[in-house]
Amino acid sequence: MYRHTPWIFASLLVSTQVQADWWIEATDLSQKADLQLLSDYGLILQPVNTYPLFWAGIKQDLDALDLSQLNEDQLLAVRRLQQNWQQQQSPFAAKAQVHAASDQDNYKSFGEEFTDSAAARGSLSFQSEHFSGRLTGTYHSTDERGNRSRLDHSYMAAKLGNWVLTAGRIDQFWGPSWDSSTIMSHNARPLPGISLSRYNSNADSWLSSVTGPWTFTSRFAQMEELSPEEVTQGAISNAQVWSSRASIRPFSKLELGFSWVMMWGGDGYGNSASDWYQGLFRGGALEGHENMLAGYDARYSDIWFDRPVGFYMMATSEDFNRQKYKLTKVSYQLGADIYLTEIKSRLYLEFTGNNAYCNDIEKNNCLYEHDKFKQGYRSYNQSIGSTYDNDALVLQLGLIRQLENGASWQHKLAWIRLNVDATDRPLPGGNPLSRGQYERQYQWQQIYQQKTNYGDLQFGTDVIYSRTPAIGEQQWDSRLFFNWSRQF
Repeated sequence: MYRHTPWIFASLLVSTQVQADWWIEATDLSQKADLQLLSDYGLILQPVNTYPLFWAGIKQDLDALDLSQLNEDQLLAVRRLQQNWQQQQSPFAAKAQVHAASDQDNYKSFGEEFTDSAAARGSLSFQSEHFSGRLTGTYHSTDERGNRSRLDHSYMAAKLGNWVLTAGRIDQFWGPSWDSSTIMSHNARPLPGISLSRYNSNADSWLSSVTGPWTFTSRFAQMEELSPEEVTQGAISNAQVWSSRASIRPFSKLELGFSWVMMWGGDGYGNSASDWYQGLFRGGALEGHENMLAGYDARYSDIWFDRPVGFYMMATSEDFNRQKYKLTKVSYQLGADIYLTEIKSRLYLEFTGNNAYCNDIEKNNCLYEHDKFKQGYRSYNQSIGSTYDNDALVLQLGLIRQLENGASWQHKLAWIRLNVDATDRPLPGGNPLSRGQYERQYQWQQIYQQKTNYGDLQFGTDVIYSRTPAIGEQQWDSRLFFNWSRQF
């Protein structure tokens, strides 16, 4: 369905009005911190917890500010965002990226783009008033089903009024987490698909008078073709994935998000629009044939003692009970953060509990799993939801510090419990991070990034202590990594 997407750039360059890159991607945690800071102060009024996040409403809010009325922290955040926007003004752009690390990484948090030990990426992009596109090629050190070269992050987009139609492989990240979303993250490779998204969340509409600024995105995508062995084990090749999300800002202190995902179809099953409709609206009952996930999230922000604070949560359900009209088999994410003006830093504490209670017979091993789609909610054996996969408990303490010279520090301490019940669904399902065993981990990570005249630089280090109680094994692992990128 999406295996051979054409990339026809030249025929679409018919508009002379130049636009900035249409959206912000989930590739820069410090930029997310700037957006959240201005949102907490009520200076940005758009929902900011759905990525890709369109620039249109954000830029509209930034342009409306009276800079003379801003404090130092607000002004610096505005200037950094405006600089990022300005860098994307060129109608044509080329970008090069290089990644090197002493080892592979098991986790992929917000802002992280690579988990390989080495990768090189090049991209060509254009933007005009009505069309936008990017062709990206990446060579990875990690072999994936015999393939090291990939076209992930390539797309073609067209603007239709206040809506954008996009075809390609683009990352998505839903929810207020500073780390990983439990329903839609960029942990796995982006799926090829077609999406329809609202362009300007602040555009006038009858709904805005009730909800405030609102976003909406809906996407049809296709998963990969699986190996004969996986199919023999019960997996379904080329499964379809429909996902949809709406977020609203009913008042400046509150943002709400509502998400819905369904796996359906695949080889040997119906893949038509009628099959999608039947599965979405007439199927998907408790233990139904389609693999449904749904959830909601909220973030409340306020100013306490002249400091922005926030409280957020996310609930993701593996099933919906139509008889009781309630979400079942739910995982939760809870967090709180505060901006410390004295050191220009965001401090956050976040808990993720992916050990959803399944039923009295099988208490675990249901989140991201399914009886029909044996591979579960995973692409290339990587969770499309949380980077920690299912049956995990994670507590994090993080600090994001912005420096006046445009540099930033990111520090994180994490208490991680993988596969807490020490069991898994049979292959090709199951938690791939700690299969069949309970593992305790303690992680310390720090990242420094700096913009220079020669490109953007990032240096980082990970130290992880792991212990597997069942076999008495323990070990220390350390990892150094470096990223360089430059736009031409």
